[in-house]
Amino acid sequence: MSSFGIIMTPIISVMICDNFLIRKQQYSVSQAFIVKGEYYYTKGVNWRAIFAWVVGMAPGLPGMAWQVNNDYFNNRGIVNFYYADSFTSFLISFFTYWGLCLIFPVKIKIKHDDKDYYGAFTDEEARKKGMVPYSELSAEEIQKVFDKVNNETTDTDETVIENEENYDKANLDEEIQEVSKIESKQEEKV
Repeated sequence: MSSFGIIMTPIISVMICDNFLIRKQQYSVSQAFIVKGEYYYTKGVNWRAIFAWVVGMAPGLPGMAWQVNNDYFNNRGIVNFYYADSFTSFLISFFTYWGLCLIFPVKIKIKHDDKDYYGAFTDEEARKKGMVPYSELSAEEIQKVFDKVNNETTDTDETVIENEENYDKANLDEEIQEVSKIESKQEEKV
């Protein structure tokens, strides 16, 4: 395909595997807006996806280097692999991610929202998914969800700022103590 395919194909592959095999098309839209919600993974990183992406991308990198400068090497195998990389990297990333999720399962606490808060489905689709349709929700219910999402985001942001301020104060206190020690040593020498 191209250099773009080397980077993007493994990402698309991981997304397809996660959607169809791991989560079975069950996503909680409201959890996507909560900072440490369902999709936070490990410290905000889905390491399974990152690993599968790198493993799927790495075999195509020599071909990408050859495409930039044909004088690097004359190995037809690498070049042929580069031309077929979209298919091979898709399969490599797909099965790597699937295998990692089987060995280290993703903890799915909330399969999907119980109500269609965002109006993403028709009334019929929402009922098929076991959700209360958007048209049947009151304005208060919808506002409550948005407030909850905003409060959790705001609380987290304020906590981060507060922690940074406490860290800065602690560092400042340590620096003041060090300066005092240095000054007292200099006074003793004099």
